[in-house]
Amino acid sequence: MPRAVSTARIIAAEEDLLRAQQVVLVVVPVAGVFALHGDQAPDLVVVVERADGDAGHPRDFADAVAASAVPWGPVCGLTPREGQGPVARRTVAAALALDQSGSMQWSSGIPGLPTRNDVLRFAAPAFATVMPEGNGIGIVAFDHQVVPRMALKRVGPIGSIDLVRAEALGVLSTHLPNPAGLTAIGSAVEACHGLVAAASDYDDRAIVVFTDGFENRPKYLADVAHLIGDRVFAIALGTAAQIKPSGLTALTNGTGGYLLLTGAVDADNVFLLNKYFLQVLAGVTNHDVVLDPEGYVAPGQKHRIAFDLTEADTGMDAIVVSMAPPEVLRFALETPQGDIVDPGALSGLPTSGFAAGTGVAFYRTTLPLPVGAGAGPGRWHAILTVDERYYRHYLEKHGKQLAVAAHGVRYSLSVHASSGVRLSAALAQSGFEPGASLALRATLREYGLPIGADRANVRAEVARPDGSTGVIALAATNDGAFEGGLVAAHAGHYAFRVLADGATLRGRHFTREHLLSGAVWVGGDRPPPSGVGPDADRERLCRLVHCLLDGGALSERLQKRLAELGVDLRALRRCLAVACRPAVSEVAETHGRLSDAPSPSRPTFGLATGPFREEDVSRALDDVLAVLGPEVGGALRVLVARLER
Repeated sequence: MPRAVSTARIIAAEEDLLRAQQVVLVVVPVAGVFALHGDQAPDLVVVVERADGDAGHPRDFADAVAASAVPWGPVCGLTPREGQGPVARRTVAAALALDQSGSMQWSSGIPGLPTRNDVLRFAAPAFATVMPEGNGIGIVAFDHQVVPRMALKRVGPIGSIDLVRAEALGVLSTHLPNPAGLTAIGSAVEACHGLVAAASDYDDRAIVVFTDGFENRPKYLADVAHLIGDRVFAIALGTAAQIKPSGLTALTNGTGGYLLLTGAVDADNVFLLNKYFLQVLAGVTNHDVVLDPEGYVAPGQKHRIAFDLTEADTGMDAIVVSMAPPEVLRFALETPQGDIVDPGALSGLPTSGFAAGTGVAFYRTTLPLPVGAGAGPGRWHAILTVDERYYRHYLEKHGKQLAVAAHGVRYSLSVHASSGVRLSAALAQSGFEPGASLALRATLREYGLPIGADRANVRAEVARPDGSTGVIALAATNDGAFEGGLVAAHAGHYAFRVLADGATLRGRHFTREHLLSGAVWVGGDRPPPSGVGPDADRERLCRLVHCLLDGGALSERLQKRLAELGVDLRALRRCLAVACRPAVSEVAETHGRLSDAPSPSRPTFGLATGPFREEDVSRALDDVLAVLGPEVGGALRVLVARLER
């Protein structure tokens, strides 16, 4: 256990300070303890006692340490309760809900990944592969029902034989859609809440939802939102009109998470879903994204991508995503002192390592890294090259499909830091119809203290639905935040990339990034669906009628007989399409009325809502007659009379 000294004893403790490799400042105001959060136990804790109740300022401590010639090392984490010592990194129980509705088998628009489900199976494994040791992962799949896939379990160290991580990767790689599946996102969130609620041995809990459609079956998000106290993050594959994410946005923003929407995907944004999963993982585990570029590297080229780490960074993940196998794309790091870090250089280091999986490879290190002369704050480089021997085999197999021959190997690099410098960014919308205001707000903090415009600037790159792009300078506010925004004049998806750069208290340069999504669509301010109230009763009636007509209850022989009796089933379906328009339109959007999917000649529903007793059907038809009118109800009575015979 480290010893604690007060500021009055800093000079007397000079010898202790000189021997210390890691030092932490804890300010103890009268009101309580101001705690710093990080990773490792320090050799010495310096307690700054304040009688006035203020939190103090790390500059005082930094100056004291600098005067004593002590290296400024990583800052450890302390619990926010007085009298307790250092604790380990906080752990999180994360439950994933993965959409398996029928639309997941539609075309993705991405070469090499034919369907939306293929895109998910390529992107989602990075979440499980990169998840830090000691955190928990559980998985459910959902359409109009929820299917448990993996109970919540704790992952082990990277680079080792980890049965839990292997199980999660197996579930993600074998995920398959249900061709008749609809979308009940509320049920999925409720199931995930049940998974993490029982995880009492984790510090935090989070839910991550992936979907490609609008919720059209109960339970709806509105039905379960009051139950959810966990952070909820959502990733939506599709356009604003397809997803209609007002319910998802309200739930995620209200719990401290956020929604990321892809918009229309194509070959130009093949790694977008990977970036989303990795950013959500960073958010779940309280890491920050340092930078997140992408590019192509060809044989004979060497890409050196610079990134800065500071004295506030206690750990780092450098992650490369590629559709090429790890043996094709070679990945190394260069420290500020010029030492090369490859997988072999980290062997034997208990807190650092290298791991590779399907589509992803990464280094995880604590800082300072004991390699060469020692590597900590300064300018690092990620070095990417192509192994020409393996590249030739890869080119023979995938060259034409992935345009590898023309450009080389495509990659996306993400650098995450466990740090005392934190960027928090959020997007608030005044509504979801075109013309709504989209307001961006970002905060930068160093050990909990605001970083203002005197040490940092923040901007946001925006891509609008009409294809135009721009940069929004976020202005500093009096409360230590940076704000800006725009009016969403056009329907569609607004993609924001919030970028921050500045200097720490000791003058080290830092960068941070955060992706955000906004969406507006015609009809966006209509309340999201709910499983209670008159609309829900009406929907159940419509579902019953559609089941009778389109659920296989009518044989071809009976349909011919009904036609002879004067029952025009086509006209009956048209009447239902008008009377049940909200239900029909929502189902059609999920089952074939979108630009990248074939349109059926008439709506198909694939509902399994029976079997029904005769008295249930008769009673329901009385309600149908009252709600939908005599034309529809009378025609249905003729139908049921024939069925009863």
